[in-house]
Amino acid sequence: MSDRTVDCQQQHSIDESDWPFNVPLNTGVVTTKNIMERNYPVMEVLRDEEGDWLVLCGKTRETSEGMLVCFGCAYDKNPVIGQFADLDLGYEACRKSDESDWVISKITWDHD
Repeated sequence: MSDRTVDCQQQHSIDESDWPFNVPLNTGVVTTKNIMERNYPVMEVLRDEEGDWLVLCGKTRETSEGMLVCFGCAYDKNPVIGQFADLDLGYEACRKSDESDWVISKITWDHD
């Protein structure tokens, strides 16, 4: 998915010249309905080995709760993700609560 963009007609709060990421604003990002519709805080930001981005709430891994949105919309909802623009491939930033410090580590996929 790293080269996939989504058709987004939304006006974003950030100007493209200030965009911190090295992918276009309309790059597809996997996130959850909890974040985009229910205003849950972002608890995990992942950049997989192929360059795909995931912005997750840490509460669900159910496919029915997943969404594909443009990066600009994910950023507008939670600008905190901008601090991870330089996250290396295969790494994640996680926190235990919205008040906790972020911890960056290599992604370890749990296949259970």
